[in-house]
Amino acid sequence: GSAFVGRVVPAYSHVVVAGLRYGASTAHQGRKHQYAYIRGREAMQIKYILQVSYTDARGRPLLANIAIVQPFIESELEQSMPWQSRAVDLGIGTWKAGRLGAPFVVELAQLTSHFALARVPHRTKMLWVTMSLCH
Repeated sequence: GSAFVGRVVPAYSHVVVAGLRYGASTAHQGRKHQYAYIRGREAMQIKYILQVSYTDARGRPLLANIAIVQPFIESELEQSMPWQSRAVDLGIGTWKAGRLGAPFVVELAQLTSHFALARVPHRTKMLWVTMSLCH
């Protein structure tokens, strides 16, 4: 193998994947589209959209279009929600409000769809509720 040293990595405010616009939460023009599902219905916030290029020792160019995302954290209260028995059919998920997991990298092709996000008070906690816009 060869060592990869990042020098100039272009960052983008938004991108269109399969006809859907996705945006980076860190860019003003991307904030309206900063939430996405990956691999079905795993809710994420998109932090950065990057294009990484590299030329290997044999002179072959390698190119990767990626996003750095942070996953929503499932709420332990999800099972007590009134919609839970139909959540999969309705495309609804319940998450800890304002809490995100550790960032990781995905290929842009893994971004699968959008969702609506609502803040819902439940007893003493605030929850995020996602509703699939494509189910």
